[in-house]
Amino acid sequence: MESRSSGLDADRVRRAFDSAAGEYGKHDVLQRAVRADLLDRLGWLKIEPAAFLDLGSGPGDLARALRDRHPEAVAVALDWSWSMLAGGRRGEDKVHCLGADARALPFREACFDLVVSALLLQWIDELPSALAEIRRVLRPRAPFLFATLGPDTLVELRRLFARVDTAEHVLSFPDMHVVGDLLVEAGFAEPVLDVSHIEILYPDLRALLGGLRGLGATNHRRDRPRALGGRSYWKKLEAASEAERRPGEGLPATFEVIYGLAWVPAVRWRETGS
Repeated sequence: MESRSSGLDADRVRRAFDSAAGEYGKHDVLQRAVRADLLDRLGWLKIEPAAFLDLGSGPGDLARALRDRHPEAVAVALDWSWSMLAGGRRGEDKVHCLGADARALPFREACFDLVVSALLLQWIDELPSALAEIRRVLRPRAPFLFATLGPDTLVELRRLFARVDTAEHVLSFPDMHVVGDLLVEAGFAEPVLDVSHIEILYPDLRALLGGLRGLGATNHRRDRPRALGGRSYWKKLEAASEAERRPGEGLPATFEVIYGLAWVPAVRWRETGS
């Protein structure tokens, strides 16, 4: 499969999530909403996995919720931030926590009946490699259920920065059709995707940017602007934010969430050279 890089700085992504681990629970409004939606969607599948993987688990709340639902299953929570994993440990909760890279999963082939992922894929450089790994560790007829961010995420913040300069301060994410194509290229079958928009209101610009930092969700591109400038620049930003503010409500931040479900085919195939 062709390797395609998103331009993300993977080391910076990992450091940002390590730094955010201590305060993550104060800022994870979006994550809680997406997690609840994924759990609802899993209820539609009517499956009883013997082993499942929560990929990009953060503190592991989704893995624990699934473990409660399937108490006999082997539950694995994997994240590349050990600080996130450690922050979510709750004694003997029977969830196996593992620090690893989604692009090189440390599991044998076809060992999981389900892989779930809540808001990880948008942070992975070379997404095709990660999707290929997910497919590799899933058994035939097993589902991959996920949520990732789409291109309309933080449109308000994007417009705000555009009033001040021409630099790319907000990450761009692939749309639903691109994600669907990548799933097919990775060998998944019957991909079904849909989009939801979740809006969060913040008191002001500082609160919005602080909330994103608290999640580790800042601009991690290698070619990102290195700084936002001094006091005069901040005054321009804050003035620009007034155009996005809703009187009596606050500054909105919209997150486009792409939900996807795809299956490993009943018969596995391998590409072979001639």
